[in-house]
Amino acid sequence: MTKNTTLENENILKLLAMTAFADKRLLSVEITAFVNVVIDLQNTGIMSSDYTEAQLFIWFETHKIEIKSELSQRGFEPWLYSCLDNLSEFENKKALFEAMFKVAYSDDEEHISETALAVLVAKYWDIDPNIVTTRRLIA
Repeated sequence: MTKNTTLENENILKLLAMTAFADKRLLSVEITAFVNVVIDLQNTGIMSSDYTEAQLFIWFETHKIEIKSELSQRGFEPWLYSCLDNLSEFENKKALFEAMFKVAYSDDEEHISETALAVLVAKYWDIDPNIVTTRRLIA
């Protein structure tokens, strides 16, 4: 199991929540997907937190105004890159990247803004950008 710092865990949650907000609308299925992917990351040992579903719903509700505000600003990239920098030591970025897709495509729609966010993350983390074109990673 990976031992994450509190800062890493917080930034994992922020990154996944950003994905839910990327298309400028928020559906309940995306919030549910956010919760489910975090639980999956915990259950597989990729993320070493022990959030309950209730705690994750509360976290999302508590942080949604901040995340929505940051994403709506013209130059949100420094905020995104700060989040990614805080995850620079995270061991399984590819699994986290795939978790982003599970959140993004939980509404069964592909939005250009979600793909654009994924491309920024892939380039910043030097992840093969072809994974970005791999659609519907939902298990």
